[in-house]
Amino acid sequence: MASAVNTIPPQDISAELCVLGGMVLDSTCIGTVREIVAEGDFYRPAHQSIYSALCSLAANNQPIDLVMLRGALTKEGKLESVGGTAYLIEMVSGVPDTSNAPYYARLVRDASILRQLVQLGMRLSGEAMSPRTDATELLSNYQQAIYDIDRRMKSDRRYEQSAYDAGNDVLVQAEKVQRGDASAGRMYKTGFPEIDAAMHGLRPGHLTIVGGSTSVGKSMFALGVAADVAAQGGAVLYVSAEMPPIELGQRLLQASARVSGNRIIRGDLDTDHWERLQQAEGELVDRRLHLVGRAMSLAEIAMKARSVAMTWGVPINLIVIDYLQIMRLPSGRELRERVGAFTGGAKQLAMDLGCNVMVLSQLSREDTKRPGPPHLHGLKESGSIEADANEVILLHRPTEINPTLDEHGWTWYPLWAQVAKCRDGQITAWPDSENGGIVLKSYPSITLLRP
Repeated sequence: MASAVNTIPPQDISAELCVLGGMVLDSTCIGTVREIVAEGDFYRPAHQSIYSALCSLAANNQPIDLVMLRGALTKEGKLESVGGTAYLIEMVSGVPDTSNAPYYARLVRDASILRQLVQLGMRLSGEAMSPRTDATELLSNYQQAIYDIDRRMKSDRRYEQSAYDAGNDVLVQAEKVQRGDASAGRMYKTGFPEIDAAMHGLRPGHLTIVGGSTSVGKSMFALGVAADVAAQGGAVLYVSAEMPPIELGQRLLQASARVSGNRIIRGDLDTDHWERLQQAEGELVDRRLHLVGRAMSLAEIAMKARSVAMTWGVPINLIVIDYLQIMRLPSGRELRERVGAFTGGAKQLAMDLGCNVMVLSQLSREDTKRPGPPHLHGLKESGSIEADANEVILLHRPTEINPTLDEHGWTWYPLWAQVAKCRDGQITAWPDSENGGIVLKSYPSITLLRP
């Protein structure tokens, strides 16, 4: 005999009563409770009304007790609809311990999230049955919805602390780093010492923007950083909207083996080339570097990052997004707003996963026409990009400087780099005769950058 299907939405009425009663008996917990639950998280409409009244009293700095609550509900004409004074008294008398109000608030929030998932599933089922439904668009929309719900579950101590607790955590972290404690987490290097010195490496929870004009070397820089982090033992997700995985793989091999990409494409390889390429391939076996060759939404990137992290059994340390303007941006708004929503979400993703997110970005058309190195405001749709970023690295290839041959006969061009923004480090100057600056060696034929 088949079991009966439960048609009652997920709920926890006892927890709702404990939250509300705790707020009445101990108003100091209201601030904490409000950070966990919203009015709509309560299943019973009566409880939504009581919660709203309590929050209004707190917002107006009024004393909170049964008398004040009853008065507020009476003024709004809702006292009888919530069950009257007797219900309020019963609600308060059933609270076992007011200090547990935040715990019960999380139970209320979790039940609310389960109801949202049920509703989401029902809507998904209905839309999927429509003959005119676009599968790709439907999947993208619901991935975003799941991602938004998931972020609600991440409300924890990382985002909210007293000043004392935050300060204490700083000292504990510094002590762990000083004694080499693995639990402190690693600060991965970009592979470019001067950039690392300015930025203190790739910091977890930071959004790093790499900006430059078309074909200046942004992808070469980012893929080199990704390979270097993986070589240091880090876990990396590289998302490219321009190149499929096989092309990204070719660039990794040719840079490591120092074999021309043209030779690989033509199959013009001698024994020495094959040996170097196979050695480079062998170095990739144990490295955690996952390549995705398609444009993705931020929600898709977040889900992919969590998926590969689960496969590897370690957290993601770096996500590279190549590049911003051709990713699947939020729809229905002006481009500037869509870019802002993406970069703001990328910053939040870095904080949620505790990793560095590196986003490549084009320069505006006006800035590419201007002679000389780019400016920070030259980033395309720069307002939100600049505001959201913790660090901005700008790249510039000075065309007036001729290429050079290295000791092995390889041609390289100078690629200038500037740390144009760094909230916790230092800004560097563009190279010149007085200030020095950061000059990298760009080997286009093998897509390799070196300090």
